Amino acid sequence: MPAATLASVPIAITSIELRRLAGLFVPAAIFVAAIPLAGVYVASALYIFAVLAIPRQQSVPRALGMAAATALALYIVFERMFQVSLPHGALAAAFGF
Repeated sequence: MPAATLASVPIAITSIELRRLAGLFVPAAIFVAAIPLAGVYVASALYIFAVLAIPRQQSVPRALGMAAATALALYIVFERMFQVSLPHGALAAAFGF
């Protein structure tokens, strides 16, 4: 495209779409940042709870159950079945786990 016509191109993303996009990436970035502190299991449970309960997609008890089930499933699959230790985080080290 010539440079003169680029100014006439409509905006590619609206503010609503940008908010939805941020709603996906901001929690994911917080999740990744929380792994060294809280560990994969706690961070994943908090992430699942936040993604389900905060935008009111699920009820709080159901979101808590899904978060706990996710952390438990991760533990069983990686720690027990594959025998791969995922990061436990600084909190687990502080409590002696």
